[in-house]
Amino acid sequence: MRSKRETKFTEPSEHCPNPQHWHSADCETTELEVVELVAAFVRALQPELVVETGTYNGTMAREIGKALKKNGHGRLVTFEVDPVLHDAAKKRCKGLPVELKLQSSLDWEPDQKIDFCWFDSGLETRVQEFKQYYPHLKGSIIGIHDTAPQHQVRGYVEEAILGQLSPMWLNTPRGVMFAQVL
Repeated sequence: MRSKRETKFTEPSEHCPNPQHWHSADCETTELEVVELVAAFVRALQPELVVETGTYNGTMAREIGKALKKNGHGRLVTFEVDPVLHDAAKKRCKGLPVELKLQSSLDWEPDQKIDFCWFDSGLETRVQEFKQYYPHLKGSIIGIHDTAPQHQVRGYVEEAILGQLSPMWLNTPRGVMFAQVL
């Protein structure tokens, strides 16, 4: 997958004046530098269960899967509702400890504690996912993508779940927040 400078997808702003420092394959895929950061969290935290909402084409799932494989334990459960994207992600994640589900993340109930969760599904469902998974997230680390001002996610997070988090907001072009769940 060829990457392009993020300025092809995101204009400079007060939030992120230099989006040209980041790269992405398209307007939907997480910035590649953020993908690397999430994989580093997985390596450092040594999770048993990682959940990703919104697989898209599997770029993030592949990197999380590679980190879990290096760890020698753990699995990723990831959700995509589009069959074409699901199939592309399945090919991209072959041989990795990744369980791809062709379903809404809201139709799944965790069977154990989620150690790390990456929320990157539809903008309107991320808060619902957090609330549904919350009993399985206490003490865990989460990441929420698309928290830059041009998206609505940060407002939803601040309004609905901020009191349940100890957040760190990063000014990447599309915005990302990492937090420990209280």
